[in-house]
Amino acid sequence: MVRPLVHERPVVMLTVQLEPYEYERARTIGLERAERYSAFGHRQDYAEAWTNSIRAEDMVPVDVANVNAALLELAVAKHLGVYWHGHGGALDRSKQYRQLPDVGDRYEIRHVLREDAGPRIYEKDVDYARPHLELWAGHIRGATALIFGGIRLVDAWEISETCGTCKRWPDSRRICQSHLTIPSSQGRNPQ
Repeated sequence: MVRPLVHERPVVMLTVQLEPYEYERARTIGLERAERYSAFGHRQDYAEAWTNSIRAEDMVPVDVANVNAALLELAVAKHLGVYWHGHGGALDRSKQYRQLPDVGDRYEIRHVLREDAGPRIYEKDVDYARPHLELWAGHIRGATALIFGGIRLVDAWEISETCGTCKRWPDSRRICQSHLTIPSSQGRNPQ
């Protein structure tokens, strides 16, 4: 079920309710990713990020972070009507998807920890040779995804240079939710 939701703020977001089988599939992928990442030492990287975070209370355990990311990827794919390959995890034998965008062939997905936060983008994500790549962001509440919207990565990086409220670091930006838009038509599929 997909429906618009007006939040306390004047920002419109979309809610996507995942079916039980969708939730379990994405949850399994998220747990497999967390297991694979911990096998390669990424758990220590995450723990260091948690410790150094300005708002450590907003951080969640690495397992939960990976599950939330997978759930949001599936919810955005469901809304856009594109294929979610669900790559990653210890059981992932199809390595062909690991270097591709998270959803379809053009959508990078970012889960944000707070409903009032915008997504973070990194300079390495911005590829002027592939200007069609889009960033979509949202937040997970159980089996419900709050989708804030999307923006082309190239545009997001350029907007963040001049926006007074976007946060900037040397190699990354956290863009405002107000820059994200939700297309008026559901199920768009450019393929």
